[in-house]
Amino acid sequence: MKKEKVCNLCGRTLPVRNFYTQKTATGSMVYRSRCKECYRAVTRDYYWDNREELLKKQRRQYKKRRPYLKNYYQTHREARLKYQREWYRKRRVAKAKAARAAKKS
Repeated sequence: MKKEKVCNLCGRTLPVRNFYTQKTATGSMVYRSRCKECYRAVTRDYYWDNREELLKKQRRQYKKRRPYLKNYYQTHREARLKYQREWYRKRRVAKAKAARAAKKS
């Protein structure tokens, strides 16, 4: 397996851990062509160049999905509350263990 890869944008040779992965149509995992640093920069620039359009799209999606989500939350109320209680209980136990471990050291 490759240990290093060249970024198509900045041209630097970097360890593969500095590249995001993506799943192909066949289900295998490959590394993206841009390093994480360049990918973040391109994404950030795209967001600021298209901010208004992206926010409008986000609002449209919210308005479109709102009735569905409202109905879903009402019809699945008990299941959601049960899940939330269980999640909180597990997290509380994990946080308590971490706090005790930190206190000991």
